[in-house]
Amino acid sequence: MRFGTPTYGFYKTTILVILLPFIAIFPLILMFFVSISPMLQQYLIKDVTTSLELLQACETWYKIILIDAMALAVLIIAVIVTHIVLLVRFRDDITVSGLIQSIVLEVVTLGFVSFIGIAMITSEKVPTLLKNVQQDIRQVENGQLEVSEVWLNDRITVEGMPGPFAGQEVEVMTQYRGIGESTNNSWTSFYVPTCIPFQPNTESMFNEYKSIEWNTENTAMYRIHHTSNMKIVTEIEKIQ
Repeated sequence: MRFGTPTYGFYKTTILVILLPFIAIFPLILMFFVSISPMLQQYLIKDVTTSLELLQACETWYKIILIDAMALAVLIIAVIVTHIVLLVRFRDDITVSGLIQSIVLEVVTLGFVSFIGIAMITSEKVPTLLKNVQQDIRQVENGQLEVSEVWLNDRITVEGMPGPFAGQEVEVMTQYRGIGESTNNSWTSFYVPTCIPFQPNTESMFNEYKSIEWNTENTAMYRIHHTSNMKIVTEIEKIQ
């Protein structure tokens, strides 16, 4: 069954309709990989010298990811609308089976890309990260930081930027675990940016196999100024 007789327009339209999703997917993939690439993260932090600038770099990164996501959505809608316009314009040149196949191909192709983008944003909670980092930025700018006095243990790890698929390719901060009355005597992670010169006394770390009294006498305690949400440290000093 056909809507019309095959013509040159039929073949031209068929090629356009089949290629359209594949043409659209290349910029989608490019935008996806650029937004999560270590290269972009490295560019954003190359001139970072303070905790505030690191938070601002994170804010910029999250915005880029969300803008990419919105751009992808707009592009997908544009592809679908263009597809419909082509089908209406050349409706006399397309077979029913060709119409169904092209629609299925487009839905599968663009749907897969959309699923990856949505999964990335939702699983990594990018909107929440953006909200938290913006609150932390205001906290630093207004000088309303939290202050914790804690002991540190020797479980130290190097971290990348917090966000989607962020690994240790771009080392921007070091995670320390601290405990004390300020943390309700529970272990809490604090993140010291690499731009802050800090080297704990490894011979005076909290010993979990010793009593509180022993640690009080033999372990160094630190006063940490940090943000509330992301626990980014702006200042850390030894007080005991």
